[in-house]
Amino acid sequence: MKDLFIEKLLKTDWLLFITGFTVMGVFFKIVNALIYLQIPEENKEILIHVLGIVEGAVMTVVGYYFGSSKEKKKDEKQNPQ
Repeated sequence: MKDLFIEKLLKTDWLLFITGFTVMGVFFKIVNALIYLQIPEENKEILIHVLGIVEGAVMTVVGYYFGSSKEKKKDEKQNPQ
């Protein structure tokens, strides 16, 4: 139902773009912090752990936009039922 609403009325699901850019931005900020900032030893492990969590979210975003979900949508547009 949501997909039909988006396709017919909005043409673009901006929430996906906003979520994707936010996740990517947070990932790059954390990597930047690890490289360029002096992080106290007691906080370094937690920051690396958070980086792993955000990295998983980045992998999900990239997988959605460039992975099998993209192929499925492409197939649906070419072969509507």
